This record gives sequence, structure tokens and C-alpha cells, in this order.
Amino acid sequence: KHVIINRKQHINQEISKLYKLYGPVVTVWVGPIPIIFIGDPDIVKEAFSKQECSGKIQCLLGSIFNDDNHRDVGFNSHLESAFQLRKMSMSTIR
Repeated sequence: KHVIINRKQHINQEISKLYKLYGPVVTVWVGPIPIIFIGDPDIVKEAFSKQECSGKIQCLLGSIFNDDNHRDVGFNSHLESAFQLRKMSMSTIR
């Protein structure tokens, strides 16, 4: 069933309505990309413990700023060297 989301309400309110109508797992299509919303913490734990659900969305900016293994190139805050890399990236962007 196609549902048009009312833009006058906050997206959380709209998703809550969809949970009441369809249950705790709802798929919303944004163009050709499915986005899955899960409203039950137990289902979230189960879903993210499975390897096939741990992938990352493919997008143009992701391919620009990440390598093939989804390691950040310009915005990685997990490594000490990331601060120098971020400085260099930000000066290049500006």
C-alpha cells in the first residue's frame, strides 16, 4: 500500500502511525531506496546481530569520502591521525 507522509507533522509522528497500522517493522521507500524502520528494541537487536543486516547504504557522498571497505577518508574520529586528516580535508573543502 502506498502511503504519502504528511509533511506538516514531524517524521516520528508519521512513523508511529505506521507502526500502529502495520506493526513494529515498516519499510518506507524513498525513490528506489528502501528504508526500514524498526520500532521494537528486541527486533533491532536481532536484526543487527545478523551479518546480512549490517551493511551500509551506498550513496554518492559515501563513495567520495569512504573507500571500498567503508573506512572513512575525511571524517574518521576513531583514529588519532584523523584530526590531521580532517584539518586537511576541511581546508581543501573550504
